[in-house]
Amino acid sequence: MRTDDIDALLAVVQFASLNRAAEHLGISQSAITRRLQSFEQSLGATLLDRQTKPLKLTAIGRRVYEQCLTIKRETKRLESLLNQDAEPSGPLRLGIPQSLSEIALQPALAALGQHYPQLRPQVMCGWGGQLLKRLENVELDSLLAMGPAQQTFDDSLEAKALCPLEVVVIASKHLNLSATRLSDCAHHGWILNPDGCGLRAGLTRDLQSQSLGLKINVETAGAQLQISLVAQGLGLGLVPKAALTHSPYQHEIAVLELADFQPKVQLWQVSSRGLGNLQQPTTFFAEKIVQELLH
Repeated sequence: MRTDDIDALLAVVQFASLNRAAEHLGISQSAITRRLQSFEQSLGATLLDRQTKPLKLTAIGRRVYEQCLTIKRETKRLESLLNQDAEPSGPLRLGIPQSLSEIALQPALAALGQHYPQLRPQVMCGWGGQLLKRLENVELDSLLAMGPAQQTFDDSLEAKALCPLEVVVIASKHLNLSATRLSDCAHHGWILNPDGCGLRAGLTRDLQSQSLGLKINVETAGAQLQISLVAQGLGLGLVPKAALTHSPYQHEIAVLELADFQPKVQLWQVSSRGLGNLQQPTTFFAEKIVQELLH
């Protein structure tokens, strides 16, 4: 099967005439006939009913024709990926941490849609490790992840540090805590993301280094929900400061300055290599997320 054969079938259906289809392709009628015969032989099926005028597709020919249209569209999309000047179009698969999506996803997607109307964003929210695995499996084009400044990534990926993210330990003001170390407050228990969250993993390591246990009061996803529960005095929280800034409960929350626990987190953009003209939209999206976080 060759792309020339597919073009021949598409042209014949479009013009319902061998002569006009041949003229459109710039070849002779005998040449287009040979292409059609070659296509049918490679598939082992008759695609055109040659007893009718104009030519009509057989039942199997109709199904093959529809698949050929899909192939042609995807081929054009592939060509546009390699053409940096072509307008980006089609699916753009993005990943973003759950806690940041609550703050910045909606305005960033709105801006992306206005700037690149031919794109169809597909967004997955989750933990950094899960999203990175999907990127490595080519299930995503680009993602945003929170991680240490010294984090390394697979050589098959392109990674760019975007900005530092301040992460804070929070408690309800009603608890009147004056804690300065983890040991002063860890017994109150925590409201954290489920296992797999990088922030939770970092906290667990620091607690273990001091022979302190991780007491979970509430395990739930979503920084805004966690902040609301912390405000009720149900436990301590560990959230990006940007999430607290955007929370309606911020005035009911105290930030604990702990001398022995000051997590340093960087926001990364990690992308597949060779995105072609999808590279600019992924960069645009990442910049809009950063703008919302720093707003």
